[in-house]
Amino acid sequence: MNKLITTIVLLNIVFTICTSQIKYVDFHQKDRKEIIFTYDSLTNIEEHTQNNRNIEYKDYYKHLIGQKITSISTGDNPYIKSEGYKGYRALEWMDGINFYIDSVNYDNIDGYIFYLRNEKNVSGNFPITIDKHKAWSLDLAWVCNGYYEKIKELFLNKELVYIHRDQEYDLSPYSITDRFMDYTTNKNLTKIIPYNSIWKCTDVLVLPNEFTKIGLNRVVLNIENAQFGKYYIFVSELFKLKEYKKNKFLTMDDYHKYKATQNKLLAEAKAKAAKAEEERKKADLERKIRIISTYGEYYGNLILKGKIIIGMNKEQCIEAIGRPYKINRTTTKSMIYEQWVYATKYLYFENGVLTTIQD
Repeated sequence: MNKLITTIVLLNIVFTICTSQIKYVDFHQKDRKEIIFTYDSLTNIEEHTQNNRNIEYKDYYKHLIGQKITSISTGDNPYIKSEGYKGYRALEWMDGINFYIDSVNYDNIDGYIFYLRNEKNVSGNFPITIDKHKAWSLDLAWVCNGYYEKIKELFLNKELVYIHRDQEYDLSPYSITDRFMDYTTNKNLTKIIPYNSIWKCTDVLVLPNEFTKIGLNRVVLNIENAQFGKYYIFVSELFKLKEYKKNKFLTMDDYHKYKATQNKLLAEAKAKAAKAEEERKKADLERKIRIISTYGEYYGNLILKGKIIIGMNKEQCIEAIGRPYKINRTTTKSMIYEQWVYATKYLYFENGVLTTIQD
C-alpha cells in the first residue's frame, strides 16, 4: 500500500514538472498591431467609444469582453436582434437577467455581434446583433455591473454639494438633464436651488423605460434634502460635466478640495492684484517726477490731469491725451499746419504749437 501511494505521488510530481515545461511557439508578426483593452469601471457601455475615436470600429466594444451585464430593456430596443427570435420584443425574456459577454465581433453589414452567456448557464452562449449606427442604444438596454458597483462605491450614502448658481441661468423643464430631475414629471426642476446646498445620495437606481433620455444610460442617483425633497440625477451627466470642468454636484471630499483650490486661487488673485496696484503706483510716481522735471510745474500738472491748453507743443499734447489716430498736414513756404484727429476732438498746430482745439 505504501509503495502504491509513493508511486502515485512520484507520478504526480513527474506530471506536474512535465506540464509546467510546456511552451508555445511565438509567431512574431512584423505588422501586428497590438491593442490593449482595459475596462474602466466608470464606463457603462457606449461612453467608452466617445473618448477613443482612434480605435477602429471593430474594436469599440472589446473592453466589455468578460464583463457581466444586466439586460434592462433589451426587449424594447428595436435595434437589437438575435437569431431564432422574430421581432425585437421576443427578447423581452432577457430583461432582468445577468449575462456575461464572451466575445464581440464586428461585421460591416450586420454591425456588432455580442456573444452572451446566461450567468446561470455555463454550457454555451448565443449571439445578439446590433446595428453599428445604433450602438449608442446599448446604454439604454444594458447596464454593466462593474460600472453600477463602482457608482455605488463612489456615491451611495455620501453627501453631495450643489455648486451651481441657479439664479444666473434661465431654468427650463426641457433643458439638458444635468440638474434635478423630478420623479413626478420626469422633467428638469425649474425651482431655484441654493448654491452650496447639501444633499445625500440615498440610493443608486436604474430608470424604467418611460424615464429614458436618449444619449444617457439608465443609472441615476437618488438624492434627498430635508428642505427641498427627493430628486434624481443622471450619473453619466455628472462625469460629462466633470470632464468639461463644469461640475454641479461634488462629493463632500471633492467639495473640500474644490474650496481649497478656490481659496488658493482667490488668494493668488488678490496677491496679483495687490502687486499690480503697487507697480501701478510706482509707475505713476515715476511718470509724475519725469513729467514735472521735463515740462515744469505748470504744464506738468496739466498733463498729469490729462488736460491740454493753447500754446502747448506736440509732445505735451501726446503726454496728456495720447497720440491721434490720424494726422493731416499742410506745408507752406513759412508754415507747417497740422490737424490731429481724435475720436471726439480735433487739434490744430502751427509749426508745432497748439493754436486751436475743436471738440
